[in-house]
Amino acid sequence: MPRPARPRLPHDARRRQIVDASRALFARRGFSGTTTRALARAAGVSEALIYRLFPAKRALYDAILQRQIAEASPARDAAADPSLADRDAFRRLAMDLLARIRRDDSFLRLLLHSGLERHALCGMFYEAHVARVIAALRARIEAGMRAGRYRRVDALLAARAFLGMVVHTAMAQTLFRPRGWPNIPPGRAANAFADLFLAGLARGGRR
Repeated sequence: MPRPARPRLPHDARRRQIVDASRALFARRGFSGTTTRALARAAGVSEALIYRLFPAKRALYDAILQRQIAEASPARDAAADPSLADRDAFRRLAMDLLARIRRDDSFLRLLLHSGLERHALCGMFYEAHVARVIAALRARIEAGMRAGRYRRVDALLAARAFLGMVVHTAMAQTLFRPRGWPNIPPGRAANAFADLFLAGLARGGRR
């Protein structure tokens, strides 16, 4: 008897399947080390289907990027939410980023490959997501300075410093894992970062 044909996945499911496989493979091998044949094998599809769904590499990169931006939206939304007090906004941003990278560090690895290989995806993600988060944090800090809660600082540099502190911790705990580095739960780290950072900004605080 002939073998029954495997059920075809819907178009959107095929796209998700290819995007997920591509993201995982790029994270392991980088962009220059990943061929379309390898992507097809990892996704369980033909090369022809990849070319049909993603006629240009830019289309595949855009799909990976949009998936990540959607996953990272709670952090961006917290930073920009006017209903949140500053401590809650900074804490939620740090908590979301730390917890998300702890669950799945593949996009972080992909970004590192992108930067080392001078690949366009790194800049695309910065412009589409990171720059917006930094702008939202900067606006909060500037509002606090105008209200007299915070001392005068370079708000852009301060926003970058907070995000850098969180990203460094996420990288250390998931990628580098140096001997003796404490495995701090995301919630505890997020609370500490928000408190330390805002205490440093507080007007009349120690310099």
